[in-house]
Amino acid sequence: MGGIVNTADIGYDEVIAMSGMALLQRRTLISLQDRRFEPAVIASSKRLTHALVDSRLAGRLLVNIAQFRQSATFRLSDDGAHVKYLSSLMDNSHQILVQYLDLLRANLDPAEFDRLVPSISQLMAEFGLDASFAFSIGRESLAAHIFSKPTTAPKQISQSAPDAEGDVSMGDDATATESAPDTTKPETPAPEAPGEAHVTAATSFDALNPIVESLRSTTPESAWQKISIEFFAIFWALQLGDLGVPWAPYHAQQARLQEQYRQVTKDRKLLQAQRSAKQKELKDTMDTFIKESTQQSERVAKAKVLITKRMDTWFMGEPLKPNGVSDAILGQCLLPRIILSKIDSEYSFALIKYIHELSCPNFRLMALYDRLFKANRLRGMLFTCTVQEGVYLGHFFHLILRELNKWHKSSADYEKEAIGKSKRSGGYLGFATAFDEEGHPTSHLDHAEFQDVLYGWHKNINLALKACLSGTEWTHIRNAISFLTEAHEDFPAITFMGTQLQNQLKTIVAREKNLRGDLWLTAQRVLGNMAKMEKTWIAPQAFRTNLSTQSAAQGNEDEQASSSGGSLRATAPEFRPSPWLLELSKLTGKLFKRYRELDATPILRYVHDQLLHGNSTDLIILSELVDAMGGIVNTADIGYDEVIAMSGMALLQRRTLISLQDRRFEPAVIASAKRLTHALVDSRLAGRLLVNIAQFRQSATFRLSDDGAHVKYLSSLMDNSHQILVQYLDLLRANLDPAEFDRLVPSISQLMAEFGLDASFAFSIGRESLAAHIFSKPTTAPKQISQPAPDAEGDVSMGDDATATEPAPDTTKPETPAPEAPGEAHVTAATSFDALNPIVESLRSTTPESAWQKISIEFFAIFWALQLGDLGVPWAPYHAQQARLQEQYRQVTKDRKLLQAQRSAKQKELKDTMDTFIKESTQQSERVAKAKVLITKRMDTWFMGEPLKPNGVSDAILGQCLLPRIILSKIDSEYSFALIKYIHELSCPNFRLMALYDRLFKANRLRGMLFTCTVQEGVYLGHFFHLILRELNKWHKSSADYEKEAIGKSKRSGGYLGFATAFDEEGHPTSHLDHAEFQDVLYGWHKNINLALKACLSGTEWTHIRNAISFLTEAHEDFPAVTFMGTQLQSQLKTIVAREKNLRGDLWLTAQRVLGNMAKMEKTWIAPQAFRTNLSTQSAAQANEDEQASSSGGSLRATAPEFRPS
Repeated sequence: MGGIVNTADIGYDEVIAMSGMALLQRRTLISLQDRRFEPAVIASSKRLTHALVDSRLAGRLLVNIAQFRQSATFRLSDDGAHVKYLSSLMDNSHQILVQYLDLLRANLDPAEFDRLVPSISQLMAEFGLDASFAFSIGRESLAAHIFSKPTTAPKQISQSAPDAEGDVSMGDDATATESAPDTTKPETPAPEAPGEAHVTAATSFDALNPIVESLRSTTPESAWQKISIEFFAIFWALQLGDLGVPWAPYHAQQARLQEQYRQVTKDRKLLQAQRSAKQKELKDTMDTFIKESTQQSERVAKAKVLITKRMDTWFMGEPLKPNGVSDAILGQCLLPRIILSKIDSEYSFALIKYIHELSCPNFRLMALYDRLFKANRLRGMLFTCTVQEGVYLGHFFHLILRELNKWHKSSADYEKEAIGKSKRSGGYLGFATAFDEEGHPTSHLDHAEFQDVLYGWHKNINLALKACLSGTEWTHIRNAISFLTEAHEDFPAITFMGTQLQNQLKTIVAREKNLRGDLWLTAQRVLGNMAKMEKTWIAPQAFRTNLSTQSAAQGNEDEQASSSGGSLRATAPEFRPSPWLLELSKLTGKLFKRYRELDATPILRYVHDQLLHGNSTDLIILSELVDAMGGIVNTADIGYDEVIAMSGMALLQRRTLISLQDRRFEPAVIASAKRLTHALVDSRLAGRLLVNIAQFRQSATFRLSDDGAHVKYLSSLMDNSHQILVQYLDLLRANLDPAEFDRLVPSISQLMAEFGLDASFAFSIGRESLAAHIFSKPTTAPKQISQPAPDAEGDVSMGDDATATEPAPDTTKPETPAPEAPGEAHVTAATSFDALNPIVESLRSTTPESAWQKISIEFFAIFWALQLGDLGVPWAPYHAQQARLQEQYRQVTKDRKLLQAQRSAKQKELKDTMDTFIKESTQQSERVAKAKVLITKRMDTWFMGEPLKPNGVSDAILGQCLLPRIILSKIDSEYSFALIKYIHELSCPNFRLMALYDRLFKANRLRGMLFTCTVQEGVYLGHFFHLILRELNKWHKSSADYEKEAIGKSKRSGGYLGFATAFDEEGHPTSHLDHAEFQDVLYGWHKNINLALKACLSGTEWTHIRNAISFLTEAHEDFPAVTFMGTQLQSQLKTIVAREKNLRGDLWLTAQRVLGNMAKMEKTWIAPQAFRTNLSTQSAAQANEDEQASSSGGSLRATAPEFRPS
């Protein structure tokens, strides 16, 4: 009834013509067999439209179709969600949406359409549509408001009965002898008056203000850290016809009409009146085209004024750090739009090219392309596109590659269009490599360097396409073929890449001939297209004109790897979820965060059910829900300063988390987190899901058969499940009252006895609850810091006033806790330990007595119960926060722009926050004092044995306490080191630090740890050794530090036990290892570490190499310290770099980095003779033997004396 044609597969010429205005669009649609302008169809479409309007379905149906298209992937169960059917469902629903929207636009007045259909702001805020669909529906209405003079076609072209060609009939006569008019040049728009450009831009942007305000109120601030809301709104508001007039189709239409005019003039069969009428009709149509193109020229001029007047604040960042801006543009703008239609992909390319030519501040075209051409990103796009979206994606890359290949062939074009060499400001920013203080480029990538960069981009595309074509998944193959169909004229351009892709396509043709006919047919077609372009392909040496010998060798290696069937390598240290699942999970998180009416319970039940069946893949859904709705940041890789700060109390932790981009304190996130938590509690999943995740993490290594248990996959499985456990636990702790948490989650005793969890996981879950019972006065932050709406820095707003002249208070020194009354320490220790009694009794009843022959259950419970903040107050971050607040106080005091009341309020707020920090640090000081009382009052019975036979105790501490805990997190490794140092300084009976380290530094033990750690555990293990080696090396350099901290020389009892060599009858030390002897012992420990690392690096097993590199990355400042050890490790790492360059990219990259780190420390390495100051002749000879063995590649020996069967 509407005669609307399907425009999904139109050609390039039609795409460009459709960017014109009404008459040009009409002619183009008629050429595409569109029937909407036929009289009979006009009548039937009016009837259909009236039926929609009268039944009040016009707008509702449009919105519902859009919502269905957006959520199509969630409409089917897993059983019915065949990927081919899903692709078809999404493409068909999208096409129906476009057709139905065209019907309404063609048959409703603009005012009537706006009355029936919600605005863009409403579509996004109230109906939950993404910008892609909301702007597609409302863009024409918005354009009428943006541009001050709506560009509608003259009345005569909207008559209900045009001729078959779409021409407009006029009634006036014209003389038969009039020549064809010259109408190829349009009228020039009148120049704008002074200041009119500014008024136009301001007036145009007023139409966008409601959208901008709506976005600002419904999206988190973090979404606009790299791009502004204004750019987002303008990007989605404009369309291809706003950036340029399609002169080619306009001129083609004019030429056609002029030819018709000449034919009519020559036709002597026509009567004079007929000839005059025809000529007049043709002339008026040509005039209409001229007026239309002129109107569009004015519209383009206004759009460009709108862009140029607003672009200075679009992108936030620095010219030399453009990746964040580029990722935001891709993720929020380009990638969602280019897959809507070919005209949208044309528009996206035209806009980024235009803002590149404008040198828009902080926008770098090379950086954008570099992020776009990442092999993993492109592979992810190809994996997740529908068939039609794959075509549009390929068209977008075709446009980019066509221009890049043009620049590749011509240095003149590159200098003119990419660099902007003739520009006075120094050229365009896009390919600049250096900038002056004002941000103007001072140098650019030269043409030969650009060719090298382009080669890398081509190589990435090749890797991504090979990854898609190498499997059997229908979507991957189909989208790779669609990509090549669209881009085959521009890619491949290098012979070996084209040959490899042809080989893969031929394999597909042979395999699919009698199986999947659509793949067979499309692969055949693209092979034919590639065969036509094969003569244009060139060798890598011809593509990169300045190819060096080394680079040429690399090019040959690339070609050999390609010809041998190499495919995309995962450069990350772990396997990740499928891109489609990752994207769907992110979308799920965003949807449930945004729409309060959505209930997350079904999703949570699904994840829980999958976990019960041993499927951890869908835990990514939970992770994204926690991330989006709870704002919980991943703290796995935080730095040393953040680790220390996180050992503080509530306010310091809040400030630290905010600095790490954690969003849990944002008002919008607090609300969504509460909804998620309520869904978990109401469905009775909160505690069950937590326990099940912990059980899965503990048993992850046993979940796969030996055939499927690839070591890299296992490492990823364990690390990912552990991180999800930490995130989910943080969510519950942040959103449940302690009493509610304890009601929903089993106690530590239950977790170990009834649910079979190890102490590491049971105490991680219940430690906060246990701490509230251990410490008699729970140290919670004052009420004011728990308000749901703190500012961006986590500051707490106070309402009291303070005088403007008050100096910044001195708050660097905390209050001193009141001394305990006589006997109070004993009472505190007894009260504190009462909380541990249930755990102790549970362990005693569920474990064999033999487990506690060397260490007591009490020590085990206390070790796992305490945490880093219980052993010391992190004064450095507290003082840093105080200094920052004092500086803010001074700035507020000096700020004369503030009113007196404002200044007083700000000062009072800052002073109260400083007071809060003082109270918090004082509370933590009291907690630390109580923890140390608990330790000192109970430690006499912790370890069983004799001072001179400490190995059993050391092995028990390592096996049952230290090694399981140090691999949980960096803060746990910091705690473990702090505790053993503290009990060393307390001279805990039967605990010898030297013996513990001697057992820890055994080469075979260390090698075993490195062999069995996951990637993340290897990092934490390296961090623990870094802490130990840093202190040992400090003692090595200074005999005074060694005597003070290792021996405790000033102690009345004879010093510490840690490095004692003899004892009296009461167990007090009578002699210690002197400094020179300690240096000898430390040399042996370094030697053992070196042997273990060499054993890991000498093989080809991924886990061994990766964990050895992680160890060196964390400890490189402290190890190696002896020259020959460092040289040997460097040699092994260089071998790995050379071997893995084209095989395992993650090993190659991390080995490169650690080599760079070691090179910086190389000047600090010393010879064995300098490391051991009292080296005897015999020992010197032994050192030389060690060095020779190392240089000859000696490795860990299985016959080492400590490697003995029990």
